[in-house]
Amino acid sequence: MKMQKGQASKLATLLGLALAVAVLLAQPAHADTFSVFADLPVDFSLHLDNGAGTTETASASGLSGYKVGITLPIFIGLAYESYGGKFNSPNIVGQSFNYDVTMYDLFLNLPLPVINIAVGAGAGTGKFSNGPVGVTVKDANLSQWFASLGVNVAPLVDIHVGYHSFSGTNDIANVPGAPGLKVGGTMTSLGIKIGF
Repeated sequence: MKMQKGQASKLATLLGLALAVAVLLAQPAHADTFSVFADLPVDFSLHLDNGAGTTETASASGLSGYKVGITLPIFIGLAYESYGGKFNSPNIVGQSFNYDVTMYDLFLNLPLPVINIAVGAGAGTGKFSNGPVGVTVKDANLSQWFASLGVNVAPLVDIHVGYHSFSGTNDIANVPGAPGLKVGGTMTSLGIKIGF
């Protein structure tokens, strides 16, 4: 999935801010024996493709949701995320709609001397609420990759920024032979991790 120029600049700004915070506040990373974390989404955008040559990109308003997870002593982690937002789609959906994402994630946590990096993948579903008029849209099976960059602000306390990229297809149930609605999205999150 191609990243739009606006999305790239937002990501670069957030990562630059995270690195600046890392330089100013960072303490040496500590190996967690066990940690828990919680993140909040701060930006969510969708790219829609109706399979007939029309595409559209929209940013969410009314964004809500969360991501929670644990990191085990072997640097492997598990997470669950649930978030959604309201979008406007005049060209494809023909109205405003809500899109909700749920994901189950597996990731690798790499605590380095100054920063903490996590990379992983997830699978879940994407659901339209108030979707295209006159059609029944099935939930999409989504897959994603994500990465986060964090800094220790105290021993075993980490503040991090995450970037998620997902894709899938919401099939049309009541229109035989209709192409599915291809959905790609990005979500940026901010969170805190506490080790024990």
